[in-house]
Amino acid sequence: MATAMSAFNHTAQKLLSGDWNDGDTWKVALYTNNTGVDLTETTKAQVDATATEVANGNGYTTGGGTLANFLASTVTTNDAKLDADDFTWNASGGSIAAAYALIYDDTTASDEVAFWLDLDGTQTASDGTPFIVRFNSAGIATLTV
Repeated sequence: MATAMSAFNHTAQKLLSGDWNDGDTWKVALYTNNTGVDLTETTKAQVDATATEVANGNGYTTGGGTLANFLASTVTTNDAKLDADDFTWNASGGSIAAAYALIYDDTTASDEVAFWLDLDGTQTASDGTPFIVRFNSAGIATLTV
């Protein structure tokens, strides 16, 4: 579903340094707008100050969902790869609509942000249908420094 993804400025450094790893709890959260998300931001609270997260309800939980089978690995000395399973919310009691998604490390005290995904306009899952964030089969991202 994601058609464009941007890494926050500190993402490559955090992955390559090992600050973020497989044991961390990674989440994906949905947003209805992007009214000023800046790639120099480092925390979910900063993103939340400029973008509107999807409201709690209809199958979506504020803060997003935990990514399963998360893998942050060093591919070579200068390359790091991030991957996880696709994530699904099942719309229930109403629809879920979002235009953006945020991938962040929920283990860190400040919920450090990693990637901002543009879903190519507002996507909607009607009551009883799934809202799926699909990642590339080769992984979410490979970063080279």
